[in-house]
Order: sequence, then C-alpha cells, then structure tokens
Amino acid sequence: MVKDLKSALAALDAQEPGSLLGLRETQWLDAKAAPYQLAGPKTVEELAKDVTAFANGGGGLIVIGIATRPEHD
Repeated sequence: MVKDLKSALAALDAQEPGSLLGLRETQWLDAKAAPYQLAGPKTVEELAKDVTAFANGGGGLIVIGIATRPEHD
C-alpha cells in the first residue's frame, strides 16, 4: 500500500504504477497524464514551478504518464 514517498518510489521500482491509483496529489506527489510540452515559456515555467516546489519542500515525485484515478475501468 502506497502511503508516502518511500513506498511510492518502491512501487515504481517494482514496476507497479497502478499502486498509485486512487492517491490524491500531495506535498510529495504530482501526477501528470501527459509529458510537459516544453515548446512555450508557460509550460517551461510550470515544470520549473513544480520542481521548485518539491525541492523547497524536501523532495517529491512527479509521475508522468499516469493519472491518480482510473478512467474507463
């Protein structure tokens, strides 16, 4: 059961990203359904903001390619 950053990293290392389904985004978890589109300055700023927030907060995980809730079963 994923309940913190350490267990989330362990689930991803074990190739079990489904373990993150149902989690809420928290101070240590940010889920992105699609990669950042870095063609424009606004999206580059969004990535920088997300990374900076985790750096200032003691660490975190940005998971790209997954949503935290299932869609269509």
